[in-house]
Amino acid sequence: ASRTVLLIVDRDCDLLTPLLHDDTYQTVLKQEFPSLLEADSGAGSQLVLDEYADDVWSLVRYRPVEQVGRLRTAKRGALATSTSDSNVLLPSDADAASLERHQRLARRAQDLWENAQIARIAALERDMLNAQRVVGTDAETRVRGQLRQLLDEDNIRLVDKARLIVLFALTQNTSTAEIQELVSMAFARSSFGEHQSWGSSQGSAALSSTSAGSSAST
Repeated sequence: ASRTVLLIVDRDCDLLTPLLHDDTYQTVLKQEFPSLLEADSGAGSQLVLDEYADDVWSLVRYRPVEQVGRLRTAKRGALATSTSDSNVLLPSDADAASLERHQRLARRAQDLWENAQIARIAALERDMLNAQRVVGTDAETRVRGQLRQLLDEDNIRLVDKARLIVLFALTQNTSTAEIQELVSMAFARSSFGEHQSWGSSQGSAALSSTSAGSSAST
């Protein structure tokens, strides 16, 4: 009989995954836009993200945030007529009030996701992974061009620019000078408020620390 083997490895074995954006509802709420939960609590309808206290949360937490906003409960005794129906149907006994709260949060999170251009950022992240350490190819050139374009846009969050630069340093053939140039671009097109909230000195240190790893590839 086959045996299941569970391997527990140090995070040092995978430095890339924590830098990637994930569009699942749970990740968007807890990591990308946690202020949404604070705002919802302040409105007097606190949302408890606990699968034991909220049966709807356990059903929607791993779904794409865009899908959560379109969910509905199935009519009692009705069966889904297509795959698309089954993707947006919840059991008929799902709590309606809880579903409404999650849908409201999901729609607000989706708006923030789109305004922050995270779909474009995630697409570039995938391109970086596909073009890892490939020198002199169209993919490498495209990745560089797309990265510089995003760093030069005002509506991209500084934290997302930082994640892109670190991912670039870990996956592409680059140099200390290029990383420093990219860091300067990121801060030049970020708002003063972002500098204050994220901490420009802390951010510069974190981003510049990637130079040691990138210089080894030159």
